[in-house]
Amino acid sequence: MVRLRQHAGKSKSRRAGRTPTAPRYLAELHSRLRTKRRCRTRCDADGLHFFRTLRGTLRTTERRSSRPCRERPDIAASRVRNRAAVLTSPHPAGVAPKEKAMPTVPQPQPAGKRRWPTAPPRSAQVVYPESDDKPMAESDLHGEAMVDARQPLQDHYAHRDDVYVGSNMMMYYVEGNPKRWISPDVFVAFGPSRLPLRPVWKTWEEAKLADFVLEVTSETTRATDEGSKRRLYQRLGVTEYWQFDPTGDYLDPILKGRRLSAGGNYELIPLATTTEGLLYGESSVLSLHLCLDEGRLRLFDPAAGDFLLSHREHVVGHAEERRARKAAEAEIERLKRQLARR
Repeated sequence: MVRLRQHAGKSKSRRAGRTPTAPRYLAELHSRLRTKRRCRTRCDADGLHFFRTLRGTLRTTERRSSRPCRERPDIAASRVRNRAAVLTSPHPAGVAPKEKAMPTVPQPQPAGKRRWPTAPPRSAQVVYPESDDKPMAESDLHGEAMVDARQPLQDHYAHRDDVYVGSNMMMYYVEGNPKRWISPDVFVAFGPSRLPLRPVWKTWEEAKLADFVLEVTSETTRATDEGSKRRLYQRLGVTEYWQFDPTGDYLDPILKGRRLSAGGNYELIPLATTTEGLLYGESSVLSLHLCLDEGRLRLFDPAAGDFLLSHREHVVGHAEERRARKAAEAEIERLKRQLARR
């Protein structure tokens, strides 16, 4: 007990200077109490009481030393500048109490190490499909009507580089949204270059959708051709919208034309009859006439006074020319032989 009191006196003298480390000091006292006990009754009780009192005093002193000093606030700040936050021991019940902890100070960065800003995530590239995986035409009759309209128009405007003639192309009219598209059977656009050929049509790159559109109406497309497509072409500023029914079962009359008025609405184009009895409608955009010749749609050029030849007619015409040329060559050879005999 005497030694404990002497040791307590030494601890008081040490408090005037630097406070010793609490865990190490308590471990030393605890070791002395266990090994050098002289009294097992009152001395043990007094020593244990003194030990607990001293332990609480040292913990209080160390806790206070970590707080900012009122006279010199810079002392505590310099003492914990390069330390991370230290929390107190968890509560025995498992719930952390609202206890005070050391302030968190940013750790110094190593020399030469720079924090570069992270690049923003790249937006995914929008893919515009080239096909809707649907058949081009409902039947061969409808497909032939499309070809008979497209091929003559391509031949008619072949000398112009600022006219694009297309058919069944995916035409996108909202940038960044591949779900907004339309695919007319035949279209003509004045202004965009004829070459190169496009896999898809983007209105924000071409500055327009089309000036002329022809839809070959069938049983499955009748409702959309007369409804949603007509409204969309009107909204997108297509000057002329034509419909043709090669079967004659779904349109009356089987040829219909609409022209965009000054107010932005479609108006029906009146049809007339030629002296030969052919029903036709005039297209001011193409400067051509769309005529019905024995149920077929043909394009008539009033400036030339003749029909534009379709692909089939071109093939037939070339075949007739070859036969006529061969016949002429054979006749020339016959005449040469007759002259040689004389």
